[in-house]
Amino acid sequence: MALFFTAAYVAGAFGSALTSKASVTRIVYAMGPDGTLPRPLGVLAARWRTPVLAIALVSLISLAGLTVDLGQLFSVVSFGALTAFSVVNLSVVKHFWLDKAPDRNVLIHLVLPLIGFALTVWLWTSLSGDALKVGLIWLVVGIAWLGFITRGFRSRPPQVTVDL
Repeated sequence: MALFFTAAYVAGAFGSALTSKASVTRIVYAMGPDGTLPRPLGVLAARWRTPVLAIALVSLISLAGLTVDLGQLFSVVSFGALTAFSVVNLSVVKHFWLDKAPDRNVLIHLVLPLIGFALTVWLWTSLSGDALKVGLIWLVVGIAWLGFITRGFRSRPPQVTVDL
């Protein structure tokens, strides 16, 4: 029975990794032509009509992940998710209160998003110090890249367009 569950776990992990790799590669490919990421990442290979450079980049990063402790990796991914959730909550407050939207509701558009933000900040305290360092470094790199592609924040960032 242990062998069955181990095999099912490995198959599930492999399927999940393959799905994640395919979706991340598609996102990287879509961000290339728009200038959000370097343009060569958005080029299709003539022979296979696939984004070979995007696939190679995602594959290299995935392989590098094999050298990282799984708990540490989960913690860093959690940092990214908590950052996204925090920004979503704060964007609701900005849109409905700072931009003064006409249909604002105190409970839904102010109180609940602020509670959500407070909870994500509280969850950040459960992350390891290393995860916070790596996450903050990654955040700084992202802000620096945004500054680069917007010429020092003087122009709007490129908009990603996805043709389906």
